[in-house]
Amino acid sequence: MAWRVLYNSTTDVAELINEGAVTSKDLFDGVMACYHLGIEKGSLKFLADSSKREKFKGSIFDYYKVPEMFAKMPEIRRARIAVLLPTGKCFDAGVRFFETVCLNRGYLVQTFTTRHAAEEWLNKLEDKL
Repeated sequence: MAWRVLYNSTTDVAELINEGAVTSKDLFDGVMACYHLGIEKGSLKFLADSSKREKFKGSIFDYYKVPEMFAKMPEIRRARIAVLLPTGKCFDAGVRFFETVCLNRGYLVQTFTTRHAAEEWLNKLEDKL
């Protein structure tokens, strides 16, 4: 499995961590597991950490499917989703494309290059919502 989820009680964030080569199925399964973990813990702050992802074995069209999944998640409209981009050579423009698709559909998603910036954004928003 190229993903795992965990709940960070210090930051109140449900995290999806992608590592290695990630398939479309990994992406979809990980998103669902992270969403359910966040709901179980009472958190609507999510961090998708792709910083250690080496490759995405899917298509750009798979990024369209994630917001379609969001439509089946009742609380996701109130959620904040930070996405930590892959580092180095494996930078994936598809993740930025995902951000645009989500924003166009009304979901609060933002991409970041550092974990610190992503966590800071998630925490700043808490005061405004």
